[in-house]
Amino acid sequence: MTTIALITDLKQPGLTRSDRLLVAPLQARGVTAVPVPWDAPHVDWHAYDALVLRSCWEYHHQAAHFQSWVEWLREQHIPLWNPAPVVLWNMDKHYLRHLADRNVPIVPTVWLAQGDAPDLAAVLDSRGWTQAVVKPCISASAHDTWRTTRAAAAQDQERFTTMLAGQSLMVQKLMPEIEQGEWSLIFLAGAYSHAILKRPAVGDIFVQEHLGGSSVGANAGKGIIKQAANILRQAELHTGHAALYARVDGVLVNGRLTLMELELIEPDLFLAEDPLAASRFAQAITTAVAAGL
Repeated sequence: MTTIALITDLKQPGLTRSDRLLVAPLQARGVTAVPVPWDAPHVDWHAYDALVLRSCWEYHHQAAHFQSWVEWLREQHIPLWNPAPVVLWNMDKHYLRHLADRNVPIVPTVWLAQGDAPDLAAVLDSRGWTQAVVKPCISASAHDTWRTTRAAAAQDQERFTTMLAGQSLMVQKLMPEIEQGEWSLIFLAGAYSHAILKRPAVGDIFVQEHLGGSSVGANAGKGIIKQAANILRQAELHTGHAALYARVDGVLVNGRLTLMELELIEPDLFLAEDPLAASRFAQAITTAVAAGL
């Protein structure tokens, strides 16, 4: 019997409602899947045939530790999905710059290095933005992400400066299209599976459910799917590794999918939103483990 670890974290050690749907179809394929927190002490990682990152949503709070763990797995040749080089690349949102260099449309962004001390109002003025979003380059679940405006920039300066003293940041144009919803297109073993449309609460910008947003299964058009598939393809060409799973998050700007995030570490894959999604993912995992990729 093959045994794999579905990686969680100590804060939420069990499987999510979505990921619990994986257990039965994996078992039917001869694979036992158990939740294991990545940050749990004294785990014998060699005891598993493979590790699949799932709900390790707190990794950004221990970024250096998480990075060291992933690098150790790579050195030990312990199979990890997504592959270690993909995970390490996707941890830092500078990956968006690499994709932009490959002609992927991304949200207009100003990149700021740790220790920089620019005037926030001047940053906005330099791009002609009246509203923007500030976020860390290493973050998840909208942690330390906040909205600013040209009118509020002066009062936000202290918060901005304090954050920059400890980490690199990105300042992005606030995309008004977010009001119409953010698309999440899920790919399993490189093939399109299903899509979700996420919307913020009225007057807000956050689509995450824990921040008041909502999500619903949706039918993505062929054009959106094709654009999302190209985004994933460009990432795979850049890293040299195929993704076992991926979530392409973006908004439509004049019919073009503009990338907000390419989630390759621990995205919610919304397996409950499509009756065949869990089976597709289980088959993708089983095939990958059998191939020893």
